[in-house]
Amino acid sequence: MKANDGRCPQQDLQRELERLRGAVAALREDTELLELLFANVPFYLAYLDLDFNFIRVNEPYARSEGRDPEYFVGRNHFDLYPNEENRNIFRSVAETGEPCYAIEKPFVFESHPERGVTYWDWSLHPVRVEGGPVCGLLLSLVDVTERKKAQLAEQESEAKFRLMTETIREVFWMSTPGVQKMIYVSPAYEEIWGRSLESLYASPRSYIEAIHPDDRARVQEAVKNHAEGQYRVEYRVIRPDGSLRWISDRGFPVRDEENRLKAMTGVAMDITEQKLVEEELLDQQRRMRRLANEVAVAEGRERRRLAAELHDTVAQELALAKMRLEVLASGAHGAPPPECRLEMMEISDLVGRAMTQTRALMSELNPLSLLEGDLNGALSGLVRRLESSYDLRVELQGAGSAASLDEDCRFFLFRAIREILLNVVKHARARRATVTLRDDGEWLQVTVEDDGRGFTPEALSGQKSDPSGGYGLYNIRERVKALSGEMEIDSGPGRGSRVTLSVPLGRGEAAS
Repeated sequence: MKANDGRCPQQDLQRELERLRGAVAALREDTELLELLFANVPFYLAYLDLDFNFIRVNEPYARSEGRDPEYFVGRNHFDLYPNEENRNIFRSVAETGEPCYAIEKPFVFESHPERGVTYWDWSLHPVRVEGGPVCGLLLSLVDVTERKKAQLAEQESEAKFRLMTETIREVFWMSTPGVQKMIYVSPAYEEIWGRSLESLYASPRSYIEAIHPDDRARVQEAVKNHAEGQYRVEYRVIRPDGSLRWISDRGFPVRDEENRLKAMTGVAMDITEQKLVEEELLDQQRRMRRLANEVAVAEGRERRRLAAELHDTVAQELALAKMRLEVLASGAHGAPPPECRLEMMEISDLVGRAMTQTRALMSELNPLSLLEGDLNGALSGLVRRLESSYDLRVELQGAGSAASLDEDCRFFLFRAIREILLNVVKHARARRATVTLRDDGEWLQVTVEDDGRGFTPEALSGQKSDPSGGYGLYNIRERVKALSGEMEIDSGPGRGSRVTLSVPLGRGEAAS
């Protein structure tokens, strides 16, 4: 027997068996670990042969289709999920042994069209045994459909946002608190401000420098206080070419869940055209007010002219007629027949009444006391005539000197007070009224109060006529404005009314 260099064959066999048992145990442990991984990984796993038939799939893969893992064994991947592009990819991996990776690859399930387009991150790895040829393919997949759709929705929302902000004429802007950094500004900024977006992003507060110096402090104060809430401010910007633009800017604070100020956003509108229209309307109103005032002044002067004409012609003629009738009736030129004398006396009485009415009309048209600046005296006469003609008790209080007012202004105040008192008579159903004059050296204030049924002052806003005599009050208000004065109305249904006229003293010339 040949020597075996001191080792017993039985011992060699024993050692070989132990090595094999260890290898089997290690293989079993590796297999169990692989099984554990295969069954518990959170993504989908599938093992396929080189003809792309399923050898095995894990539980998540099977559950995604509502199947058991055994359902897939032996079935062909592309019979279940036909896709020629993917088939070519699988074939290339099997032939070249190079793995393939796909990110957010879209896929439509023919058997589940209701799912629409789905998106997957997947990889395909070749399987080799100890460096040998490819013997299988390992497919792993992660369904990223929800993530991708959320991303697409966000992109779509951002695209719509940009489309909206970049096509509207207004400037949409967003900045950090204090305008230290511009987060976003829509392109309309370039058209309105006449400056580039790049310059604003580079110097966020450069838009302040473009604001008209007279408006800048007001805008800065609004921006400084934006943490307190939204603001709205109008201002002018000076474009590089020197032209002006009017801006209406509204800002809103953006806060986080803990109410901390995180950003500021807003919309700036170009209101230049609107401002121009408003200015044109104001200018027209000023011109109309001047015209109305000139008409009123001319009317007052015409009244005084008519009063003078009545005094110099009609009154004189009536007085002469009455005197001659009285002479004839007295028999100075021979006694007239009794019946004629009686007729003459009746005619004389008629002429006397006409003279009284003419003097009253002259006083209405041109109170002589007003020519001397005595508004109180003129009003006293007006009160007596109203009380004698209507069932209204009028009390005159206070005193005011109208001597420093020009003649046209004095006559206007008299006519205005008369108009207001006539409105009380016609519409208020009042029993008492009070006219109060106050003179503080700078302003003459006239207040007319009554205990009538009252009215709603808002009904006069923008109207020239209403049931409470608004046409007269409207004209009075416009005339007071032309005199640089003020008119206030305090009234309400069932509580009487108070109208106050205030005009500055010291007017040396007629309003025009």
